[in-house]
Amino acid sequence: MTVESLSAVRAQRINRNSVAKFVNMPKNTATENNLSNTPGNIFNTDEILIQANNKPASVITEKGSKIFHFLTSGKKNENITATACCNAADQLLPLF
Repeated sequence: MTVESLSAVRAQRINRNSVAKFVNMPKNTATENNLSNTPGNIFNTDEILIQANNKPASVITEKGSKIFHFLTSGKKNENITATACCNAADQLLPLF
């Protein structure tokens, strides 16, 4: 079992009605905008950040150690952002 903390503000706002509203929002939005029968018009996108020049090839540490440090090159990190987008009909948006 994993125990996670929850702020007091979030705990106060979590109730059956607010969760139901959140869960039903996509269906209600699709119905209100006549998108239920047109999956080609429903899109989702996701973005990932990849940091280059910051990962060592290998790390040597004491057996059983859970925390370790490693040196990186003096180069400034290069960030690469990759984005993918597809619709509910499983069609990918072309890359450009």
